[in-house]
Amino acid sequence: MEEFFHLRLGHAPTVVRVSGGQGARDFNASTESEAYGSGAAALVPYKALKAMLGDGMSVTEIADHFHVSEQLVDFRMQVSKLVRRRKRA
Repeated sequence: MEEFFHLRLGHAPTVVRVSGGQGARDFNASTESEAYGSGAAALVPYKALKAMLGDGMSVTEIADHFHVSEQLVDFRMQVSKLVRRRKRA
């Protein structure tokens, strides 16, 4: 999903350089963060996440529902400011 959002957001392709048998690519933290965050939001929408947490679902149950990792659910909760809701649930 992250790669899709690189395309959708119009990010320039990274450049891979090979020198002495070693490869390296350009890295732009801002575009990587933007693509990852957008992909995560598409996979775990805010409204559904908020409702599921409100219903008392666990991170594992939410991850299973969306077919994503628990780490991705945790990430969405943090960036969506829903961490406190989880602690209360």
